[in-house]
Amino acid sequence: MKISRLVIKDFQQFKHLDLDFTYPKGHPNEGEPLKKVCFIGRNGTGKSTILRLLDDFFTSPYYYNGFTIIKSDDNSFFISNKNVKGVLHNSENKVLLENIISSTPEEWEKLDKSLIPHAGPIINSLKFNVIYSPSESHYNPLLNNFELPDTNLSAALKNENWFSNNNHEIVSNETIPHYWASLIHHIKQRESKLLQFQNQTENQNKTIKEFREIFDKDHPKILDHIAKLWNKILDKAGLEFDAEDAKIPVQLTDNLEAYVKVQNTNQNLGYNLLSTGIRNYIFRLGHIFSYFFNRDAENGFVFIDEPENSLYPDFLYDMIETYDNITRGSQLFFATHNPIIAAQFEPSERFILDFNEEGYVFAHRGITPLGDDPNDMLENDFGVSDLMGKEGIKQRNRFRELRKMIKKETKPEINEKLRTEFLNIGILYNFDVVDGISSEN
Repeated sequence: MKISRLVIKDFQQFKHLDLDFTYPKGHPNEGEPLKKVCFIGRNGTGKSTILRLLDDFFTSPYYYNGFTIIKSDDNSFFISNKNVKGVLHNSENKVLLENIISSTPEEWEKLDKSLIPHAGPIINSLKFNVIYSPSESHYNPLLNNFELPDTNLSAALKNENWFSNNNHEIVSNETIPHYWASLIHHIKQRESKLLQFQNQTENQNKTIKEFREIFDKDHPKILDHIAKLWNKILDKAGLEFDAEDAKIPVQLTDNLEAYVKVQNTNQNLGYNLLSTGIRNYIFRLGHIFSYFFNRDAENGFVFIDEPENSLYPDFLYDMIETYDNITRGSQLFFATHNPIIAAQFEPSERFILDFNEEGYVFAHRGITPLGDDPNDMLENDFGVSDLMGKEGIKQRNRFRELRKMIKKETKPEINEKLRTEFLNIGILYNFDVVDGISSEN
């Protein structure tokens, strides 16, 4: 199931924003809901607000089991054998969300159609897995000199409801201990299944190698997967996650001791000593991966705000592919200010938000092709008309002035001096220079 349309009316900076989250005419997936969505636009255009509204759709107390349709005053909703359309309001009745959820025929058959004409919950059999990751948190527990996230085995065992099939998960700095507890949960769950597997009669005569191969195939170690995921990032900083030497908690007060270490020295690092960008990125990825690990990912929705925060550009180029791989087919929604991130989306998956003459937000789809130069993305989709700094603009104007002066100057000595300055600026700023004539505009 995917979100294929969102309409916001008369809320904050939105007068009537109608977003069609389906692939356009001529696309190979024409008419199908977008697999991933990217919101870009200047500050204040409501990128983060849209992510929160989409997330609220699954978390409002007015919704039963994650999904409710409320009939509008004018009864303006319709039902077909492919789509469910309704009008949704928040508790203050200010936000109007018009949602069309693409549904398969099999899902449609599960619905109790007798409830359709009435207000209130009408879909109570579908399960959703939803993750919301805001751009910032009010509190980061790792800043208080914690070498490890602050949790233990007891905390993991007391919170089985975290790992139910139908769930809504917040991923932020504040939830890092929750994520660490989820790792403990997965580890202990595997240990329990290992004991059960050992006691099965058909396994009594197997060799240790045979036994391990069979069990490990169906019950992978989550720390090995976290290591594989994290080390693609940590390796760029000369670090690695040491899953092999991790100490698994036994007593209820024990924590999971699994560290990042320096490759050259094998020295363990407390997570509070990692750079802000790397720490936030690996914990965000790890948390999302742990959430989907051994989980039925049907009807998954992931909302991530500013994934590029505090990261050097070389960490960004394959970021969206990484998120796509760990969310197992969930529909992804991102808000970003970074052209490298935006370039990883097709133009039809990119929504550019801006203000109209009346001060309300409108949207249009992207222009720049998938994977294009981020500078083209800045110019065409972000609307940044001049990419150079003040000094660069000054030198470019001087470069153009020199080009004209060279053509007019007849005295050889002065002409040569002008050409030298012209050539130096051209080389320094990578302006194209051919015999005193530049193709730079």
